[in-house]
Amino acid sequence: MARYVRRSPEGVGTCVAIATVVAYGAWLGWDQVKDVAPDGSTSGPYQTWQVLGLGAVLAVIGIAGGWVGRPLVTGFVSAAFMGLCFAIDGATDPPQQNDGLWTIGAFAVTLAGLLFVVPVACATAALVARLTNGAGAGAPSVV
Repeated sequence: MARYVRRSPEGVGTCVAIATVVAYGAWLGWDQVKDVAPDGSTSGPYQTWQVLGLGAVLAVIGIAGGWVGRPLVTGFVSAAFMGLCFAIDGATDPPQQNDGLWTIGAFAVTLAGLLFVVPVACATAALVARLTNGAGAGAPSVV
């Protein structure tokens, strides 16, 4: 069985930040137009499939971060960069679409990222630690 190698927090944080920004841009960053219903009400700009796709990618990022033994770095960096991407996206909306609520949205996205990615990454790290515990030194800790 291969020996487990724990990665540096800086390297993991950098990879997580890049992956999170790319995922945000690929799933949500390109859609800037709100949908207008026949009755004049608006919604969006994001569709359910876009948010679920981003959630799936964030789960993979959490699993990868837990797998390399850095679940908390993964969770906090991913949540921070999701909030940052959302804040930049909201702050740069055209004036006719910017209602000023993006600050609340950025906080909510950051909190949701923490509540989603941290448990996924910690559960993965715990599973890896359990599976590699009998394999020798180098198994990751949960934190």
